[in-house]
Amino acid sequence: MGFFPNIRAWWALALGAVLALPVAASAVEGERAGGPVVAGYVETIHGAATVANLDLGPVTHVIDAFVLPDREGRLRPVNGLPRTELIGRCHREGRLVLVSVGGGTVPGKVFASIAANEHRLERFATEIVRFASEAQYDGLDIDWEFPESDQRALYVKLIAAVRNEMIAVRWQTHRGEPALLCCGVSTGYWLSGYDFGALAPLVDFAIYFGYDFRNPALGPWSHYEMMWPQGADAPIEASVSGVVAEIARRGFHPQKILVGLPFYTSQGRPWANARTTAGLDAAFLHPVYLEKKVGAEWITDAEAMAAKVRMALSGTVAAGRPVGGIAIWQLGHQGKNKELTDAIAREIRANSSASGGLTSFSKEVRP
Repeated sequence: MGFFPNIRAWWALALGAVLALPVAASAVEGERAGGPVVAGYVETIHGAATVANLDLGPVTHVIDAFVLPDREGRLRPVNGLPRTELIGRCHREGRLVLVSVGGGTVPGKVFASIAANEHRLERFATEIVRFASEAQYDGLDIDWEFPESDQRALYVKLIAAVRNEMIAVRWQTHRGEPALLCCGVSTGYWLSGYDFGALAPLVDFAIYFGYDFRNPALGPWSHYEMMWPQGADAPIEASVSGVVAEIARRGFHPQKILVGLPFYTSQGRPWANARTTAGLDAAFLHPVYLEKKVGAEWITDAEAMAAKVRMALSGTVAAGRPVGGIAIWQLGHQGKNKELTDAIAREIRANSSASGGLTSFSKEVRP
């Protein structure tokens, strides 16, 4: 998708009147009614917050991070996983909670080594499903970051092995549904590492890491520039919306795409610290990037978050069809504060009112 279609869509929404509607009383209520998925990672927790007082607000799916694999397919949970307090809270509140394996600290060659060997792959799939199901998680998030184009088949092989193991053990969520499987999608340059057509029937949703915006050519909602994904025969818009549109074009159903949004700044500061940045209140929302610049730092505050969520749920992102929802990296960055989660909840409610019903994340498109 080129730059101009995205900008026209943005102005059509941004120039309209935006009503200040009440925060949704229950995120889970919306999700059960067919509303958008709001997935929030929890890795570290800032601002003296705890699991008990972390604001989950509109979040429907919590993703606990991380379990770290080695090249032999063995696993090492970190950050106190499984966090039984978090799992218990989510279940009491009717939310689903998944566990993530991998992350940015795990080199892609580790996953490639696992997938290339049948014994290692069997060990990995068996151990991660056993760990997650015994801890009473509701599913898995496979976070193999930066796969090379020659690892496409290995990536699908690993995902398929995990899905098959989940089916074999008849793993179910606490609601009694089949356990969920999702995968993370690294920034747009790496798209050739994913066979989206093959992945589509294997995963329940894919999270595009639009919150990785330290490189200004990757993270803004829309952009003036184009970029060439690795091995691509044509450029795409260097932006979150541009990459999401490309993922849909490559055969992945839009309602199984979750758009990642940041709870941290371009300099890596969590919202719990950035919210008091001098000059932020007076900063203007960039009409294209949908972020605010203070000095050399780009910040997504409540106004910017609302604008991004509004666009993500507008139905203009992926070939005129709505995506399944959004994802947050990470909930712990907000600390005890609620500005960002409140902004998300307001936009979900506004989207529901404007469309005559909540955006559907249809089970018909799930495997």
